[in-house]
Amino acid sequence: MIDVHCHILPGRDDGARNLEESLVMARELVREGFEAVVATPHVVATQFPNPSVEIMAAADRFREALAAEGIPLTVYTGGEYYLNRALPDLAREYHPIAGLAGSHYVLVELPVMNLPLYLDYSIWPNDDDPPELRHALPFIRPVIAHPERNQKILHDINILRSLREMGYFFQVNLEAIVGLGGSKVVRLIKQMARENLIDFIGSDGHRPEELRQVLSGWRRQTEKLLGPEACERVLKENPACLLRNEPIELEK
Repeated sequence: MIDVHCHILPGRDDGARNLEESLVMARELVREGFEAVVATPHVVATQFPNPSVEIMAAADRFREALAAEGIPLTVYTGGEYYLNRALPDLAREYHPIAGLAGSHYVLVELPVMNLPLYLDYSIWPNDDDPPELRHALPFIRPVIAHPERNQKILHDINILRSLREMGYFFQVNLEAIVGLGGSKVVRLIKQMARENLIDFIGSDGHRPEELRQVLSGWRRQTEKLLGPEACERVLKENPACLLRNEPIELEK
């Protein structure tokens, strides 16, 4: 199993504050059966710039610490990009963008209270873009992090249906799965599960105590809400496609 969304890198954002916390989080994930994690620090220009090269360097140092401690957790790199502009512009600003595990799948975070008007983005590059960016842009596969937190989506699942038609993927937080988000969130998660609108599950872990809380009883709740086949898909099959940078066949 792979946790595709976790703020486990020490000191990069509002997640783990130091290496000690990062190692505790790693042990918690291994204890619950996770073999790998995608480290996804926030990338926000005004608060957490986190260039891709710095994310990768921090991950290298963390891998060394894990090896020294004998913790069997594979660490991949990524980022959680705050979507405050059209996606191609976001890719241009942070090029090369840190896709999940080096793939074309890019994790983006929506505002909580509203939906940007430019979610209907164009993937076509500009003529004056660098060749590397012109090559990458058409292949970007946006993954919306915890859509259940957005208040517009929470009250209207039709928004998710429309976003799906545009090519968006969805990653749900374990917090929502175990019921910590409240009854309205649970209802949305159930409906998303019925319509196969859940592509990935992530802990979105920030601190050891918070991660420990969302991991408590998560297996039973996940299988109860999604069913065994969907669990296999969102926890193993889809993440495996992500690691290979392959297209995910969406369930109807």
